[in-house]
Amino acid sequence: MVEACCDVTLALIFYVLLKPVHKYVSLLAAFLGLMGTATFAAAELFYFAPTLLLRGGGHLKSFSPDQVNTLALLSLNLFGLGAVIFTVFYGLGWVLRGYLMFQSGYFPKFLGVLMTVAGLAFIVSNFMVVLAPSIPG
Repeated sequence: MVEACCDVTLALIFYVLLKPVHKYVSLLAAFLGLMGTATFAAAELFYFAPTLLLRGGGHLKSFSPDQVNTLALLSLNLFGLGAVIFTVFYGLGWVLRGYLMFQSGYFPKFLGVLMTVAGLAFIVSNFMVVLAPSIPG
């Protein structure tokens, strides 16, 4: 929750700081950042679900232990897919912020380049998961 609150605050701060460079590109970067945060927050539900599943409870008595274990693994796999989707939104937002920082004149240009490279790394890692899933990330 702390990370999500920080990401939302960061999106707002960068929107305000970069709005003078290009209002709509800054708004798009903020929107992509918020979409990334929302996607990751939804994916984290699947990350914490196995603790509920494996803890047991009356509602899970109709499942065999193997079925419960399979549900827990499925939940973790869904979290991984949500994290992959998150990186697309998050990476695109950082690429746009880096571009705006480079163009701004009041941020150091090297910082804009670093932000763009970081955003591209998020996007490339996402494509690697899709195109070469057997390579560990």
